[in-house]
Amino acid sequence: MRIDNKKRKTVLILILVAVVTLSAVLILNLNSLQKEDKNFSSSDSEASSTSANIKFEFGRSESLPSLGIRPDAPARAFIDQEGYVILSAPHDLYKLYRGTNLKRLIPDSTDRYMSEKNSNPRMYADREWLVSPYTENGKDIFAIIHNEYHGWEHHNCNTGTWNCWWNSITLARSNDGGMSYQKVAHPPEHAILSPTINYDPWNENGPIGPMEPTNIIKKDGLYYMSIGQTGYPTGRNGRCIVRTSDLSKATGWESYNPETGGFDQIPNNSIFECKPLHPGPPGYSWYYSNYLEKYVGLLVHWDIGAYYALSDDLLSWTEPVRIAGTETACIYGSFIQPGSDSRNFETIERSPWLYYSSDHNGCVPGQAHVLNRRRIRMSKPGEENTYELLDLRFNEKAGSDALDSSFYGSDAVLHGSYEFRSGGDKNYIRFSEQAYGSVSHKSNLNISSDFTIETRIRTSQNLQSGQYTTLISKEQGACANRAYGLYLSPTGKLHFSYSKAGGGCVGSESSSVVNDGQWHNISIVYDSSEKKVSYYIDGNLDNSSTFDAQLGQNDNTANLIIGSGYDGDMEHMRIFNYQKIPTSSSPVPPADPTPDPTQPDPTPANIDIDLNEDGEINMQDYHVFITDYLKFKREGILNQRSDITRDDAINMSDYHAFIVEYLKIKRQKN
Repeated sequence: MRIDNKKRKTVLILILVAVVTLSAVLILNLNSLQKEDKNFSSSDSEASSTSANIKFEFGRSESLPSLGIRPDAPARAFIDQEGYVILSAPHDLYKLYRGTNLKRLIPDSTDRYMSEKNSNPRMYADREWLVSPYTENGKDIFAIIHNEYHGWEHHNCNTGTWNCWWNSITLARSNDGGMSYQKVAHPPEHAILSPTINYDPWNENGPIGPMEPTNIIKKDGLYYMSIGQTGYPTGRNGRCIVRTSDLSKATGWESYNPETGGFDQIPNNSIFECKPLHPGPPGYSWYYSNYLEKYVGLLVHWDIGAYYALSDDLLSWTEPVRIAGTETACIYGSFIQPGSDSRNFETIERSPWLYYSSDHNGCVPGQAHVLNRRRIRMSKPGEENTYELLDLRFNEKAGSDALDSSFYGSDAVLHGSYEFRSGGDKNYIRFSEQAYGSVSHKSNLNISSDFTIETRIRTSQNLQSGQYTTLISKEQGACANRAYGLYLSPTGKLHFSYSKAGGGCVGSESSSVVNDGQWHNISIVYDSSEKKVSYYIDGNLDNSSTFDAQLGQNDNTANLIIGSGYDGDMEHMRIFNYQKIPTSSSPVPPADPTPDPTQPDPTPANIDIDLNEDGEINMQDYHVFITDYLKFKREGILNQRSDITRDDAINMSDYHAFIVEYLKIKRQKN
C-alpha cells in the first residue's frame, strides 16, 4: 500500500511491492516480460495476445468516476441485502460505489471506515485498508483489513521510512450491508495474523510482516485467502494460503504448510510465520473460472502488466505467466464478472472486466489515481473463433438491466413487470406478459452462419390459437424482416423461424411441448451448410428441420427482444456463433490451459548489483536502483551503475535482472 504526500515515498511503495510479491513471483518466465502490445490503453480499440496457451483479447475500456481517494488496493464487489452492488478500491480511508449493477455504479463520498492510527504497533490498528469484504446474505459483511504500522508517523523510527513499515492482517464486520464497519473485537484481539518479529525502530531490513490479502474464496465450506509475507530472516517470504471455517472470528484460522501438505493452526494471539508456496498464487486477487474450470490467480504490477497462474485446488499453482499487452494496466488488478453467479463475485466466466489503477498519463510508479476497467476475453486452444455473442444470466437482484457476460457487453434493458428471483443455487427472472428485455442492435447479432440459441425456461402459459409469445427475436415488423426468432407456439411447442429473400419466412416446431410448468434446458442449433435447425430439449434431440432458404438474407437494425408476451421464468439466454451441441461430446473439445513456460532466463551473467559499493548486497542497493530508475523514467538521466543490461537505458529488464540476482544472493546466504 502506498503512502501519500512525499515524493520519496513513491519510491518506497515499489520497494514494498517487490519485497512482498517478488519472492514468490520471481519464478516467472522472465523472457515473457517483453513489452508486446501498446493497445491496452486505447479506450475502444480491440487487441489480442497469447500468453502460454491462453489467448487474451482486449475490448472496451472506461474509467470510473473518482471517489476522492486514490484506488490503492484491488477493486472488490459484493451484492448487499437490497440487491445493490457495492464496489470499492480503498485507500486507508474506505469509500465505495453503489448501484443496481456494475453498469450503474454511483460514487458515495461518505467515509465508511477510517484508520484508527493507533501508535502501539501490537494493537494492529494504525493505517488500515479494508480490502476484502465477504458476505453470505448481503447484510452481515466480514472484511479483511491490511494494516500498516508507520513508525515514522509516530516518531518511532530511527532508520528511514521503509524500515519502519510493519504489517498485520485483521478483521472487521458490518451489520448494515457495508454502510459502516467495526473491528470484530477490541485491539489486539481483532488480529488474524501478525509478525513474529517485534517492531524495531532500528530495523534496517525493510518492511516486515503479513500483508496484501486477496479476496476471499469459499471452497467446500471453508473460506480461503492468500496473503503476502516479507522481511523474515528465515527467508520465508512470498505468498501463503490461510483459511477458516468461521469468517466472523479472528481466531481459528489455519495456514497451509507445503512441506507437510497439511494446515498449521495460527495461534489465537495471531503471532505466526506462515510457509509460502513456491510457486504460489501471483498475489492480490484470485477467482474460480467456470470457463477454464480452474482457479485463477492475478497480479498487476507497475510497467510489466498483468500475470496469471492456475490451480485445481488453491494449493498447487502453475508458474505465473504474463498477459501480453497489459503494460499500462499499472497496478492493483482484479477480475469482476458481470452476471457472476456469486454474491461476492468470486467466480468469473470467459469475459470479465479487468479492473486496475493507473495515472492520468499512463503508468507512473506511485501515481495511480484512476480506477479503470477493460473487458477481456480468454480463449483456450481451438476455441479462439468460437464464443458467445450474447450471455444474459439474470443474476442481478435489483434494477432494470440484465448484464451481458459475453465480451460484447450487449446488456438488456428490462421493461414492464418482472422480478429477479432465486431458487436453490440458481437465479432467474420472472417475466409477466407485459414485460420484456431489449438489447440494442449490434451488427454481430445479425447472424448468417452456424449459431446456437441456448436458454432455460419454466412456464405453464397457455396461448390462444394464432398467438406466439417471444422467447428471443430480432425483427423489424414481422415475418418479412426477421433475422431470426424463437417463440412459444399456441400448442406449447418451440417455434423457430427467419425471413427468406423475396418475403415470407421459413420455420418449424419442436415435437414436444415445454409449457408443462417444469424447468427445461433448450438449445436451438442451426447448421448453415445444410440450412437445418435442430431442437434439443433437456439435452436430447427432439426434432430437426431443413429449410429451403439460408439464414441471414434479411439482416436488420432492430433491437433484440427477449420475453415479449412471455409469462414464466427464464434462467439465462445465450447466443453462440457455432453449433453447440448439448451433449458431453462438445464439438469444441476442452483443452488443458496449464502454462508450460520453457524459455530461458534472460538475466545477464556475472552482473554486479552492489550499486552503493559498500561491499554488501542489500536493500540499500535496491533503493539506489529505484532512485536511478525513476530519474531515468522522469528526467532521462542515465546512471550507468543501474543499466544492468547495458542497453543505454534503465528499464524493467534491468529491474528484473536486479531482482533475480538479489534473490539468488539472498538465498545463498540463507
